[in-house]
Amino acid sequence: EDFQEAITKTRVHPKIKICAHTIIGLPKETKEDVVATAKELARLRIESIKIHPLHIIKGTKLEELFKQGEYYPLTATEYIDLTAEFLEHLHPETVIQRIIADCPREFLVEPLWMMKRGTVLKALDDYMREKSKFQGRLYNT
Repeated sequence: EDFQEAITKTRVHPKIKICAHTIIGLPKETKEDVVATAKELARLRIESIKIHPLHIIKGTKLEELFKQGEYYPLTATEYIDLTAEFLEHLHPETVIQRIIADCPREFLVEPLWMMKRGTVLKALDDYMREKSKFQGRLYNT
């Protein structure tokens, strides 16, 4: 509700373009949750988006949950699948500013596949081409 209110208040200033940040891989998040987020961002006609995989940073509560076996980060394959699904439900004109986050190695606990940014981006591109997926394919007005 707060996010929607912020969008509404910002839209009265037509020169301001809105960029949303979203995280894929939150604890207990389902594919349906990911799709619902994409659909809502599409409905709101967000101009651009930055997509990040949830990653575990040293010294955080999430690191504690990981060490206790209560949270496991997505594999690269899972992230690629969910990100492709997310992109398919976005508005086709939404600008994608980022698909993977940067984190200095000395702070990153997991997933280490994030350090191979180019490999992950190529794998996502290849996956989407092989499956005939593209941004906005499942967008519903």
